[in-house]
Amino acid sequence: MLAKITLMIHPVLVGEGKRLTEEITPVTRLTLIDHLVTEKGNALLTYALKADA
Repeated sequence: MLAKITLMIHPVLVGEGKRLTEEITPVTRLTLIDHLVTEKGNALLTYALKADA
């Protein structure tokens, strides 16, 4: 099971792109647990599975 995921977002504009997941993938709720913005403007975002409340 996926415990956490870290995404690196590089700010660039494009007209089209590939989806990160397929549309048939079920929705998974995540909670942001850490973040960092680099000097170059990249965002490093770490998420964990959201606990049921």
